[in-house]
Amino acid sequence: MKTASKILRQRSGNTWFRLLNDVVFKSFFSMDEDLGLLRQFLSDTLKIPLGELVGITIKNPEITLEDVEQRNVILDLLVEVAGGRLIHLEIQVGNHAFFKHRVIYQHARLATGQLKRGDGFELQRQISLVIVDFALHKDVPNPEVFHRQFMWRDDSGVVFDDITEIHTVELGRLPKQSDSEEIAWYELFKARTDEELRELAGRSETMRKAVAHLERVSADENVRRLAEARDYWMRMDNSVKEQGYMDGVADERERANAKAFAEKLEKAKNGFSKGYSIEIIHDLTGLEMTVLRGLQHEL
Repeated sequence: MKTASKILRQRSGNTWFRLLNDVVFKSFFSMDEDLGLLRQFLSDTLKIPLGELVGITIKNPEITLEDVEQRNVILDLLVEVAGGRLIHLEIQVGNHAFFKHRVIYQHARLATGQLKRGDGFELQRQISLVIVDFALHKDVPNPEVFHRQFMWRDDSGVVFDDITEIHTVELGRLPKQSDSEEIAWYELFKARTDEELRELAGRSETMRKAVAHLERVSADENVRRLAEARDYWMRMDNSVKEQGYMDGVADERERANAKAFAEKLEKAKNGFSKGYSIEIIHDLTGLEMTVLRGLQHEL
């Protein structure tokens, strides 16, 4: 079973964090001073002309450690375009029960949040772009499609209103080879090695800027601290979920791995309580330093 913690885990030689870490995803766009990369990303992925993406504002740019430590916090990005159009961006690496229902709920809030007592019912356009690293739409007749757009239509294709739309992107369905700038963005999300980053940076000026910016964001001390904490809590949550599987759902190897991880965490806690250094605890338990730093902060 491929858990979210394994997906987010960094190769020891990397000095950068992957965009699949939602703290890094949000910081990547929020820390771009003129939001030029965000405008280009929205244009390339949602096919919105750059001329329509003027006066964009990120409505929720802040990330705090308290946000990260709340297991169910939604670290997505809410963007407002001049004129009132709202765009909700979300990255998700692990499937959860009723995930599609959560997407619908979050998308509905884009509409209901616009209305105040005494207002009329004129709404600005709402768009959600949800990027996932798992199979979201299963048993579909055209599994090669990675980007799907959902609108309110009847069975003959008549659109009720084009004011609202949900886009889903499944990274696992990306085509193997493509010169598309949209595909390049999503390959940046999936990149694991320095070689992959260099190859992407050589494709276009946009990708060169995006790769350079990702490296700058990853070097920010506050981002690193929050990203490591987020990774730690995701690992913890996965451990709890794996231990809580009903009989017959997880095999013996998965349960054994979850139990061993929990035992190592307990040993690490004991080590910290006795004043051992993080390096010694790393040698004793074999736990990764990102996990140990998160545990040390918690304690």
